[in-house]
Amino acid sequence: MLLANQLTAGQNVVIRDEEWLIKSIDSDNVGEGKLLICEGVSTLVQGTEGKFHTSIDDDIELLDPGKTRLKADTSSQFLDSRLFIESQLRRTVVNDDKIRVGHKAAMRREDFQLLPAQEALKQPRQRILIADGVGLGKTLEAGILVSELMARGRGRRILVIAIKSMLVQFQKEFWARFAIPLTRLDSQAILRIQADNFANHNPFLQYEKSIISIDALKGNERYRRYLETAYWDIIIIDEAHNVAKRGSGQSQRSKLAELIADRSDTLIMLSATPHDGRANSFASLMNMLDPTAIADPDSYHQADYSSKRLVVRRFKKNLRKVTGQRMQEASYFNVKCEASEEEELVFAKIASLRNVNDTLQKLGIEKGFLSSPAACAESVRNRLGVIGRGDVRLTEPRKQEQSILLDIQALLSDFADRDFSKYQLLLHELKDAKSPLYWKPTNRNRLVVFTERIATKDYLKKRLRKDLGLNDDEVATASGEYSDTELQQVVDDFGNAAKPLKLLVCSDVASEGINLHFLSHRLIHFDLPWSLMTYTQRNGRIDRYGQEEKPIIAQLVTHTVNKKIAGDIRILELLQEKSKNAEENIGDPALLMGKHDAKAEEEAVEQIVLSGSDEDELDALTQGDKTEGESLLEIFLSKDPIEPVETGVVDARTLFSSDFDYCLKAIGYIQQESGEFQIETSDEEETFRLKAPEELQYRYRRLPREVQPTEDNPTLTFTADLQRMATAIEEGMTGEDTWPSAQFLWRLSPLTEWLNDRMRAIFLRNEAPLIVLPQAKMSSDHHIFIVAGSFPNKRSQPILFQLAAVEFKDGRFTEVKNPDNVAQWQELRSAQLPNTGIADTFADNIQPFVEAAIPAANRYFDELSKQKKSELDDELSKQLLELAAYQERQQAAIEKRYRASNQPEPIRVGKRKEELADLDETFNKYVSWVEDSMSFSDRPALRLLAVLSGGCS
Repeated sequence: MLLANQLTAGQNVVIRDEEWLIKSIDSDNVGEGKLLICEGVSTLVQGTEGKFHTSIDDDIELLDPGKTRLKADTSSQFLDSRLFIESQLRRTVVNDDKIRVGHKAAMRREDFQLLPAQEALKQPRQRILIADGVGLGKTLEAGILVSELMARGRGRRILVIAIKSMLVQFQKEFWARFAIPLTRLDSQAILRIQADNFANHNPFLQYEKSIISIDALKGNERYRRYLETAYWDIIIIDEAHNVAKRGSGQSQRSKLAELIADRSDTLIMLSATPHDGRANSFASLMNMLDPTAIADPDSYHQADYSSKRLVVRRFKKNLRKVTGQRMQEASYFNVKCEASEEEELVFAKIASLRNVNDTLQKLGIEKGFLSSPAACAESVRNRLGVIGRGDVRLTEPRKQEQSILLDIQALLSDFADRDFSKYQLLLHELKDAKSPLYWKPTNRNRLVVFTERIATKDYLKKRLRKDLGLNDDEVATASGEYSDTELQQVVDDFGNAAKPLKLLVCSDVASEGINLHFLSHRLIHFDLPWSLMTYTQRNGRIDRYGQEEKPIIAQLVTHTVNKKIAGDIRILELLQEKSKNAEENIGDPALLMGKHDAKAEEEAVEQIVLSGSDEDELDALTQGDKTEGESLLEIFLSKDPIEPVETGVVDARTLFSSDFDYCLKAIGYIQQESGEFQIETSDEEETFRLKAPEELQYRYRRLPREVQPTEDNPTLTFTADLQRMATAIEEGMTGEDTWPSAQFLWRLSPLTEWLNDRMRAIFLRNEAPLIVLPQAKMSSDHHIFIVAGSFPNKRSQPILFQLAAVEFKDGRFTEVKNPDNVAQWQELRSAQLPNTGIADTFADNIQPFVEAAIPAANRYFDELSKQKKSELDDELSKQLLELAAYQERQQAAIEKRYRASNQPEPIRVGKRKEELADLDETFNKYVSWVEDSMSFSDRPALRLLAVLSGGCS
């Protein structure tokens, strides 16, 4: 009977007469045995997951590599062997900090986007906040890291949590560029899952890779129970600032984030604004990533988290010099006009209104008129309604206010379009061929206009459509009045060249998250926002990585002779100037005010305006966050941000010229064997159409419905050509239910993974190919045994994967070396390697060498493992020392806090004891995790991949 301690991850075993690959072994004993998590290898169970307990399945057979049978390969150019070996190589990649897969995704490679993955791969576990500025491609950076982990066998189960409006965009991005299929778990999907199963079925166990809204999860007790009983390899939280703690309180979102932070080895957070100005808020994110990082959430330094590589944060200014034309610097224009006589009359009345009583309600009237007469009329109407209510006593100041408001209302009722100077200016600039804002509407030259007020948005839509001669379907708006699906449809139409939509008028609901840059490089601020963050977020819709044109950003400003109003407008102009300067100098304008909240910034500017529009006050306000100790401004700028470096990129080992080459030859093999494929090659480079056989369709049924072949249309299009895929991605922007017409063909695509399983079955159980090379390539009585060795850690994750070439000459063992230094192994990459077809005559003579080759390979791997183990031991010692120092700091912070506490002694002593116990538990848990992650298991998993031979004399 095989003992449980003889098994290790990576071994091939026979259970219930089927072959399985052990993916992991549950370290917790259940009864007297262990739980094996396995992946099916033999034909009947290919692509399925099996869970077996050694106390129940006591007839497990370990496939001994020393008893591998050799089968002569007589296929043309040894294609059978090459396909079989390739399928084995693709099981895993070397587990180091090099980028081996992600750089080949469907994107234009930029080294700066590879850096977060490289930083994360240097950690014992991958926990990172990607905090790059607006528009730098954080979703791509996350996808690169996820791809690397998937290739290393550490990304089978993935959960993405995002804001509702970003679900489809994130889902499409991961599928189109990385072939990572995220199933969208909205309320309807969860109900459908439970209807197909049973009411209390955990939907998070139904799909391996899923995406869900943070708001769907928060406050739902049933979802909380689901989360507590599920575990993922990778969790991603998009717009992570939404889950940070705020002050002394804790929101439902932050409670949820703390819960799921512990449900995964890898945690990736994404946010361009990861701080709200309070030290403990940012610390809460760091402690979700690593609870051992920050001792005192109210007082810490950059080194507390930077030494753990927990944050990557860069801005456009840091990266323009390395991206060149691919991240062009925007051109800004202040377009000014003089107020009309009619506008001056209104400004005078508004100024006199401010003299009655300087309150925010009066300022709202001014803000409305700075936007548009329509917005001002709405504000006046609303204010008069408040004053005129029967329960409001009309004091003398209220009577004066009411009188002035009625005067303003009368002036606005006679207001004509020709009197609205800012609109007339906009119309003139759009039509003037000499103006930088000149706009000739085309499908690939679209325009975005932002405004603060809904009434202004509606006015602009109506007037611009008429005055620019546009059709109804060529103009649309985006605002908070829209549902998430309606907003997503407008955004999709605006980015789709096949749709007629050319002009989009937006309120600030469209200033965060969405992409408007695909067909537009012009953005106009019809009215100036009163917040730096809002201004920056608006600009980021078109000024972002991937923008192919030079962004043109303009703000329209009305000048008035009224000194009070002119001073207010000057404050807004200075605010935008400071924003541009901050982006150029420090990268993040949000750091200037230190509010880190658009509403708080707006209120601070309002107070300056109410106090007399003092420019000195504005300067004082924009000197950065001021907190005790080291401010967040100082924390983020105390050293240069991580600059792009020569990122370590090493292509994963392969015997084929490309993924496309491998897939096409694998499909050809299946066609030749069974004829079950209907494939149609394309005139386009590296593209084909495939009618999916039933077995492949079955695989796709586990993927999102949006990417599955249907009964009416079982044909799928695959491409490895980046330009063809870019076109497909653009086509996929036509709506929520419209996806790219082609699927990206690369190492991680579902088709490639299915082909890997099929190619592993070319040779039977515990069988390996014998490749007899021509005498010109290899002399007789010279044999090279290619052995793969995988060493998992105690958590069943591969931490060392290597190949060994064991050589025999003239009947005797000679040496073991790296196959990369063996010319004959390199020859297998050649599709022109001739096969003489005589290998079957030598198989029996070479078979006896197998038993001697495996122990020789084992000794070779043992030496490699000792070297690796020594490196890991050194790193482990360093990690444990650092953890001990972190724990001491946290203990000291707790002691300091309770010494200063005014609570009664019994309460203080009890809480102190409880907090210290929780701290010990946190560190003990993390120490155990680190030790298990960086410690070799006792047994390697070996597999004989092939034998290269010159034959026998």
